[in-house]
Amino acid sequence: EKTIIANNNWWGENSSPSNNINGLVTTENWLADSLSLFIFSESDSYVVPSGKRDSILFNLVNISSLEDSLTINISDSLGWLEDSNYSIGINDTTGGSGIISFTVPNSSTVINKIMISATSVNSGKEVMKDLLISSYVPLYSDLIILEDSLTIGFGDSVNYTAMRVDQNGKESKFSTTWSSSNGSIENAGKFVADSTVGEIEIMVQDSKSNLSKTTHLYVTNEQQILSEINISPSIVNILPGDIIEFIVKGINQFGFPLDFDKVWEVTGGTIDKDGFFIAGESNGKYEVSVTDTSGNSVASAIINILVGVESESETLPKKINLSQNYPNPFNPNTTISFSIPDESFVSLIVYDILGKEIKSLVSEKKTPGVYKIEFGSNKLPSGIYFFKLVVGDHIEIRKAVLLK
Repeated sequence: EKTIIANNNWWGENSSPSNNINGLVTTENWLADSLSLFIFSESDSYVVPSGKRDSILFNLVNISSLEDSLTINISDSLGWLEDSNYSIGINDTTGGSGIISFTVPNSSTVINKIMISATSVNSGKEVMKDLLISSYVPLYSDLIILEDSLTIGFGDSVNYTAMRVDQNGKESKFSTTWSSSNGSIENAGKFVADSTVGEIEIMVQDSKSNLSKTTHLYVTNEQQILSEINISPSIVNILPGDIIEFIVKGINQFGFPLDFDKVWEVTGGTIDKDGFFIAGESNGKYEVSVTDTSGNSVASAIINILVGVESESETLPKKINLSQNYPNPFNPNTTISFSIPDESFVSLIVYDILGKEIKSLVSEKKTPGVYKIEFGSNKLPSGIYFFKLVVGDHIEIRKAVLLK
């Protein structure tokens, strides 16, 4: 016989329903009234390397009042927070979000507890949430090079960046030592090609971990020719009104990536110049194809639109969505895409890791559709940034990494 655990719950009245249920039920810490304040984060526990600075994004919702404000107080048991008097005043209609920044000391494995409390100014109701952070001593097992497989001409330059990866898949910077089989490369990662034609090997080393990684580029004095196009995904099943982004990669005659002007065609639904496809109302099998302006190379994908959701229009998105910025990591520019199904006031703001507003990208009423905003970071330092989209009561946040 199994036991139903209904602790920390509410039944619609001030007493628990255990007398009205047959079977084993636990109703400890029964709530006197319904929950109206919520704190939620991506996870209740996090694993971070020692000696590093990191951050956690959390969200709050107040469903009891449309005209309220929430006061947030945050503390931790081991004193890792960058501000011991950390507090945030949130004045959104139904909630908001915040960023907890902290630095993990150089130590062995320890567990820290972060305590978040949110209090309604109008009602005085309070809700609390605990987050656990486990630290560990990182053991590095691999390096990654973020700029990979290029074709360039005589005298052209490429800025390479490398990260090391530990046993938990966490990436971090390190003191790099770069070398190249031809041309010249600085320890900062800037490679300059000479007049040597052919494939060049680029290597980065980490002296502390004795790890190394290689990549290749091709130096040519010939005009590059598009010889192949790859499209992803190649087959997709979606519902009417859904949005999907097709990623395209061109390959030159040397087998290296090549940018090209894309020409899109689709037999059903709509697709924009950047590869964002919006499914129409009709179910069936459709094809999207992409080629260059010469039409010499082409790639195609199959789209199966399934019956199941009513759609008011072939061209309008069905839901609010904030896509992950691309590229990510980025330097210096990245593109943020979002979609709205109804005419709404839209706010899109960039924050740094401390929660400081960096730039307001959008703050106006928008008609239904898909929007793309380019964000430039020429004057910003490397680090973690957040894009926060607010459409009415709907909030979405994406994390981005700027690497210079």
